[in-house]
Amino acid sequence: MAAFGAHMSMKQVTVVDEDVDAFNDRDLDWAVATRFQADRGLLVLHGVRGSSIDPGAHDTFTSKIGVNATKPLEGDAAMFEKATV
Repeated sequence: MAAFGAHMSMKQVTVVDEDVDAFNDRDLDWAVATRFQADRGLLVLHGVRGSSIDPGAHDTFTSKIGVNATKPLEGDAAMFEKATV
């Protein structure tokens, strides 16, 4: 929520663990593919203020999404580690 509040134009935020390089697209894609479950890790915000230059927004109101691509707090965390060669 802090990320959305800090930048009105931001429409998507992906949260990852410290073992994922948030500046590396391949790492982000891997984290979403292996750790994200849409039924419990997707936050959808409706009717929030967005960018004035967003052509899809209605009177600068839009929808935004948050993606939780972190390891689960419970269970076998080792299952969610990156494979090593």
